[in-house]
Amino acid sequence: IDPLVLLDGFFLTVGNRSPGYQAQCRSHSNCTFTALTNYTPTVSSMSATASTNLIVETGLNISGTNFSLAPHGTSLAGNVSVSLGGTMARVTFVSDTLITTVLPALASGEYQVQVEVEGVGFALGSPANLGFRVELYVGTVLPVRGSMAGGTSVTVSGYGFSLKTPRNHVTICNTRCEPTTVSSTQIVCLTSPILTPMT
Repeated sequence: IDPLVLLDGFFLTVGNRSPGYQAQCRSHSNCTFTALTNYTPTVSSMSATASTNLIVETGLNISGTNFSLAPHGTSLAGNVSVSLGGTMARVTFVSDTLITTVLPALASGEYQVQVEVEGVGFALGSPANLGFRVELYVGTVLPVRGSMAGGTSVTVSGYGFSLKTPRNHVTICNTRCEPTTVSSTQIVCLTSPILTPMT
């Protein structure tokens, strides 16, 4: 038997699609489910917060409604989760209209933001409201000079680097610099021989 469960009003059908077995709840008040607009979290806008250098985005503020809802209308602020492309952000503050988070380590790219209020469900929002872009940023490259024969260990600091080493491609003087260690904010690579002097 391929079970099929259907909720239609307060009727429950279990069994094959045809004919199946149907049971009616003995108490209508105990077997109802209603999806309500005023019981639905919604996202209206998002804005990134920057670190002290005003370039690297380290936080995300989410504005909307019904973020502090919980079953039976009780307050459950704090039991709100935010993920970007499946990676969880750290929620630091929740009110009915605002969520503040600390962003996880993410590679540059487009991410879908998902907000969930425990016991209530996911938040609604247009694709534009729920999309977030992590930019690729390079702040420093050290050292600033090295041997043309290669073998110089170079540290590239910034933001948005991939945690998967093969996905980071570093070129110095038109020659590949092979990554040896990576994080979301730093790549250490080893230079290859450089045939033509360049700055």
